[in-house]
Amino acid sequence: MNARSGILTGLVLLLFVPTSAGATAWGLGLNAGISSLRTGDNNEKVTTFAWPSTNPAPGIRVSVTGSDARQELFLDTGLAIVTVDEHNSSKVTAGDFIVKSDYQYNLGGSRRWAPHVFAGAGLDLTWARREDVGTDANGNPATSTSKESSNSLVYGGGVGVAHNMGDGHVRCRLDLRYDRLRTFKLNLFSAQVGFDLWNGRR
Repeated sequence: MNARSGILTGLVLLLFVPTSAGATAWGLGLNAGISSLRTGDNNEKVTTFAWPSTNPAPGIRVSVTGSDARQELFLDTGLAIVTVDEHNSSKVTAGDFIVKSDYQYNLGGSRRWAPHVFAGAGLDLTWARREDVGTDANGNPATSTSKESSNSLVYGGGVGVAHNMGDGHVRCRLDLRYDRLRTFKLNLFSAQVGFDLWNGRR
């Protein structure tokens, strides 16, 4: 199964999670955190902090549970676009979109304090466009453009603890997770604080 098929399968599972009538609860949340991105040989390291979390650590989360509050599926997404002008001679626009589907088991169910474990996979898409301004052989202004894109399978998991409030309609999370970006040969370690709002009592 390729990466795109895995993402599609995760989305289908998320939409058709078994539930009983009137028992489905949907949640929408944000993540904030600090992450450390390392190359496979540990020669490079990039540490970031953001609210919501910056790519490739997702910032927006959509969750769903059924009649059993211990079992949860969630979709993590993130989008970042950066444009850099370099001394009026070139312009670079780079983007990163990530989507991941995870299964989470809430050991404490919907109790006020509940630990959880989770694991899943997804896809990280990156692209870049560069425009260089110069002159041609005749001294006239000229612009050259180059583009590149790539994608990588992302998989991993982690552990965390949640604090449920507001009669089950509000949840705060603290998660520690590890993800591997296979194609890019990168390891992502992150600590995230999350906040979810639920449309139904869990």
